[in-house]
Amino acid sequence: MKIRNGFVSNSSSSSFIIDFKNESKPCECCGRTGLNIEEIKKMIDMSYYCDSEILSEGKEATIERIKEDWKISYNDDKELFDKIKNSKNPVYLSISNDHNILEMLIENDSNIDFIYDTR
Repeated sequence: MKIRNGFVSNSSSSSFIIDFKNESKPCECCGRTGLNIEEIKKMIDMSYYCDSEILSEGKEATIERIKEDWKISYNDDKELFDKIKNSKNPVYLSISNDHNILEMLIENDSNIDFIYDTR
């Protein structure tokens, strides 16, 4: 898994904080479940040419990473921090604009809620 430390400032990528609502139930026709963190990791790892990455997983790690990267505190954006605290399993992602398949899958998965989106 690719991990980048420090502030990510790149106009060729979008950042998202997403939350997985529930464990997905398999489709009755094909047996596929909704997107999960393991599938996202596989897609990122299999992509040699795209600069997509998972920046943090979990409530505390995501809050700390945002504070560090964005140089903000709870008082600067209470609504965002409260959304993260009230989420089930937040994941902070940076997705390369070249990785539009992953972005499309995330956008169209009913198991995923967007907490924050930089697009």
